[in-house]
Amino acid sequence: MRITIQNEVQKLYKKVRIDELIYQRFIARLNDHTPLTHEQNSVNHFCCFTLPIDRSTQSIFLVHHIKARDWVPPGGHIDAGEIPIQTVRREFAEELDYKITREPIMLFDLSIKDIDNSNGLCRTHYDLWYTVETGKKQFKIDKEEFHDADWFSYDKAIKQIKTPLFKTIIEKFLF
Repeated sequence: MRITIQNEVQKLYKKVRIDELIYQRFIARLNDHTPLTHEQNSVNHFCCFTLPIDRSTQSIFLVHHIKARDWVPPGGHIDAGEIPIQTVRREFAEELDYKITREPIMLFDLSIKDIDNSNGLCRTHYDLWYTVETGKKQFKIDKEEFHDADWFSYDKAIKQIKTPLFKTIIEKFLF
């Protein structure tokens, strides 16, 4: 898994302009040889966000996450034994009750989110951000994890998101 993530991060770095400091921190974290998954390292670990998109209407699907108290793309922790693309597929199925089969999935950015969580050990998420071209499908969301969900125009999606880091990532995405 470590090599797969490192290869994806390096390919992304060559293709698009990602924040140099974030890239360097990702590479350093991948090279420090501590476990990468939440099960093995509850303090700092890797996660995937998946941004469902409909290019024809330039729409983005967001969920109103209960714990995060914000509108965000679906996503979650990478599990032990998974590579990121498997996490994207698993989380999509769990959270949206939709199995990705032939839809294009593409890594488009990276982020590092410090977690302010007095209830748990989780302190830092190393996030890989993917898009999946689903068209404007109606997903069945996990009501135990989300208050609501909807498709938004690009501009409205940016206005919905309150977390500055997440807003910045979505603003960097271009149809």
